[in-house]
Amino acid sequence: MTENKKPYFMVRVDEHKASAFKSALKSHGQSAQFILEKAIDKYIEESKTVESPAK
Repeated sequence: MTENKKPYFMVRVDEHKASAFKSALKSHGQSAQFILEKAIDKYIEESKTVESPAK
């Protein structure tokens, strides 16, 4: 069986934002990994549209 390794990212955020994020996750029952992966996907897609020349 092969192990699925994913990279780890360490980020620093404002303490207030971290607390608000944790409480939002708890109230919605979602994981931080799920939310951050969706945000990263959205950012990647947005950056592709900005980088690609208009036709």
